[in-house]
Amino acid sequence: MFANAVLHWVLPLKAAVEGIRRALKPGGRLVAELGGKGNIAAVLDAVSSSRDEVGAPSATTAGNAFFFPTAEEYTSMLEEHGFSVATADPFGRPTPMDGSADGMRHWLDALGDGLSDDVRT
Repeated sequence: MFANAVLHWVLPLKAAVEGIRRALKPGGRLVAELGGKGNIAAVLDAVSSSRDEVGAPSATTAGNAFFFPTAEEYTSMLEEHGFSVATADPFGRPTPMDGSADGMRHWLDALGDGLSDDVRT
């Protein structure tokens, strides 16, 4: 099974890992790339700052459909469900935003999953 840039959207984590395990044939392999610890931190900081300016609660990943684990956190969850993890290597892969004045708005529309819907016009 191959998963590219999706597992950080699939919650709850335990249920996702259980589903992956059920989907694999015995001896099957999971190869996955997902957002890790610190992913979208700059976006969350910018959104939180903007929310503070209008008196709205800060934006966090809590209550939103994001989970950015450390390699150790995801490895632990996989191993608890019977996976043998050969490697879990964090690496940076920034996603460029459109450089226009609306670049952040475009990102929030596509990927923001409610981070600012309650305060946007």
